[in-house]
Amino acid sequence: MRWPSGFSTPDVQTIGTGLEMDNADVLLTSSSFGGNIHVDRINENGQRVWASQSVFFNDAGSNFRLIESVPDASDGAYIFWDSPGPYRRIARVNRINPDGSIAWASSVRILGDDIFNQGSRHTPPVAISDSQGGAVFIWSKGQETGTTPVPILMQRINESGAMTFPVEGA
Repeated sequence: MRWPSGFSTPDVQTIGTGLEMDNADVLLTSSSFGGNIHVDRINENGQRVWASQSVFFNDAGSNFRLIESVPDASDGAYIFWDSPGPYRRIARVNRINPDGSIAWASSVRILGDDIFNQGSRHTPPVAISDSQGGAVFIWSKGQETGTTPVPILMQRINESGAMTFPVEGA
């Protein structure tokens, strides 16, 4: 892909993730100083596909990390991020439709409210497509100390935002 010079996007503090879509478009996620998550879709010529970037509020505040963008089956994508807690991280997801609209009114918290089921602050989580229109999020429990082993868990999220497994993961 060769983009002409001059593509820019407003109000960006940090570039997050990049995802090449099936039609060669690129989905770029970024964050702003206000804690919002921005999503731009750029075609192979470096032009915006949507009239403006999609912006959704990150209910975790401005201290968060964009983890992964994962394609869905309808030419949209899942956007995963996490935010720190005391020695642990709390993960969330939202979905962007192909037209740039936000699929869910509020983001889905993937990990439970139980403090012992939040993600590790030491081991980054992973998100992948499930090849059925959903996504799978994989994390390690946040209880490690020294050489103590911890379980690796997973959660599947479908296109409506429902989780397949109990909140604790499987």
